[in-house]
Amino acid sequence: MAASTERRKASAPLPRPGVVAAILRILAVVSLVGAAGQVAFIWVNPAPPALAWEAKALMSAGAVAGGLALAAAFCALAMVLQYGYHTALNIHLAERRRLASQAAPGAEQTGIATAANGDTSEIIDLLREINENTLLAEPDKGRKRVRLAETRRDRIKVEVEQLIAAAKWPAARERLAELRSAYPDDDDVHQLGRRLDTAVKEHQDIDVMTTGEQIRGYMSLGLWDKARDAAERLAERYPGDGEAQKLEAVVRMEEQASEKEDRLRLYREIEHLVARKHYRDARKVAETLLQDYPDSPEAATLRGQMDELERNADIESRREMENQIIEYTKQGRHRDAYDVAMLLVEQYPESPQALALQGQMDKLRERAGIS
Repeated sequence: MAASTERRKASAPLPRPGVVAAILRILAVVSLVGAAGQVAFIWVNPAPPALAWEAKALMSAGAVAGGLALAAAFCALAMVLQYGYHTALNIHLAERRRLASQAAPGAEQTGIATAANGDTSEIIDLLREINENTLLAEPDKGRKRVRLAETRRDRIKVEVEQLIAAAKWPAARERLAELRSAYPDDDDVHQLGRRLDTAVKEHQDIDVMTTGEQIRGYMSLGLWDKARDAAERLAERYPGDGEAQKLEAVVRMEEQASEKEDRLRLYREIEHLVARKHYRDARKVAETLLQDYPDSPEAATLRGQMDELERNADIESRREMENQIIEYTKQGRHRDAYDVAMLLVEQYPESPQALALQGQMDKLRERAGIS
């Protein structure tokens, strides 16, 4: 009896705070509008000249403070209601899981026994009933049939309660359909149906809420593939749920906005590096943009500038190598100077620096001690 009461409490519907929270938010807006109306009335209403400005400013500040305080209180109450509802949903789910861990073995055993031995049990019960009925008078037979029907009904009700507690919705619907066909006017059967619908709806609400939080976590980390997959699976599970369908669209919009922001950031970084004449770094960022977003408008604009960017990056590299050769020579590091000179000639054989170095390579080799 206690277990049955616990199951009823765990399956009982939770009051939804949506209407009350909406009313509280409306009251918050009304408070702000009322405060604005008071301020307008204060400044329109005539006052003694000596105290006009000071009194009006003081009264206006009081009206604004009162309006803000009321609006904040109403908004806080609405948030507390919503938070309390979601907390109660989580507690409700935890309680149902606890009951499921207790009821699942019994429900599972019942399901297996029904599937494996259903036909045999029915045959044995039928033979036993035929044997007993041959010895009973007609009134006793009628009373026995009523008693057996009530026992079967109560047994199936318990099974449905166990299946609801174990969150086995298809099996619960199947057994409930048997009850409805046999007892279409039974109030307890109708109540069981309502409890099953409520349990499924609450499970759906919790699943949508928790999966939505998970999806938002993925989006905040930039894990768009995982966010997209989770949103698509959620939408497939609950095709009639507006929040589940909306999450899929939200992921697409947020991903597009994030990609656009990233493209613009890379393009601005290229412009900044070019303005500072850091052409090699600008080329690296440009290659990243072209690789990650090849079909973007920024990539299309950048392709027409890549040849010039490549030339400037090569000029920057040659000048840096030329400066290295001069610096190494000043420091007496002739071997390092010779190595850099060879690299410059090999990489840029037609460049002005390479052509100037070709007549000095013997001298650089000699200084480096290379025979």
